[in-house]
Amino acid sequence: MPAALWLVLCLAAGSAATTASPGDLVVFKCCPADESLTEDGASCRAGGPLTWAPVVYSPTSQSFLEPGTTPDHWKWEASRPTACKQPGYYSNPAGPDGLPPFVLFDNGSLSLLSRDNVFVPPEGYCVDSSGALVCVGGHPAEAASSTAGVRKCCGPGAEYSEARESCVPADKDHPQFAGIDTRSGFPVCLEVGSYAIGGKLNLTHWIRDDGALRDDDGDELLTEFCLERIKEHPDEPLHVFTCTSAPKGHHQNDIRFVLYPVGLFLSVFFLAVTLIASCLLPSTYHVLHWRCQTNHVACLLVGDLLLAITQISRNALQGILCRLIGES
Repeated sequence: MPAALWLVLCLAAGSAATTASPGDLVVFKCCPADESLTEDGASCRAGGPLTWAPVVYSPTSQSFLEPGTTPDHWKWEASRPTACKQPGYYSNPAGPDGLPPFVLFDNGSLSLLSRDNVFVPPEGYCVDSSGALVCVGGHPAEAASSTAGVRKCCGPGAEYSEARESCVPADKDHPQFAGIDTRSGFPVCLEVGSYAIGGKLNLTHWIRDDGALRDDDGDELLTEFCLERIKEHPDEPLHVFTCTSAPKGHHQNDIRFVLYPVGLFLSVFFLAVTLIASCLLPSTYHVLHWRCQTNHVACLLVGDLLLAITQISRNALQGILCRLIGES
């Protein structure tokens, strides 16, 4: 994740942070040096990195500290937060380009990107290589389901690039954001980073007054979505990012979608027979009608074959192959 994008996301919060007082500042690390938090944040497990440091922003210098370093006055202590009994778990993204759900400042405070102007003191959180346990109103899913605002995936001043598969700085936000109360962050998925573009705002999905998302089938996605503009399609409506496990398998048990590929493959077979039979008549090669008919049959054969492949592949068809078939 470029440092410029982090600056865009953190400047507002960083301006409220104060410089650290002299002396050691105790910062809690959730697990010992050779351990890390489990996927649900409930306990520690062996196998954590021996040397690790979180990303720390300094409002004074308006820059991030060198990767792998922390302020000299910080003193690490293996402990859970002491400010509450049941802190919420905020997990880090799996990939290097993912956006962490929180920011640490050199004075020891922590700010959640999903909650504007909320700063958590050192005793209210602990950090680890896999995420953070934070005392701020319970589990992150509960906080996200409130009516505080709809998630803007990349935060203010940024948009999503399909080419880079990450957030990039933007000159301005999409006009549709003007009437929406937003907060920053990607969907909270069971598998970190397992989100996909699930539709477009006001075309396939609609926002209710309480911040819930409604799709064509009437399903509501409370926390498992965010909205963002795609850099490569600036004039299109806002795109809806959802967890890959959240959308239901539409038509999965519908017999029609078993018959469609069967019928298409039968059509491909008979079209191929027709094409072969036509080519076995050399006397008709010079006839314009024969040439037009042959080209027409060949196009139908290729089209039905691609449709059959699309139907039988369902959601397994992804990436550049899906795009090539769709644009053929």
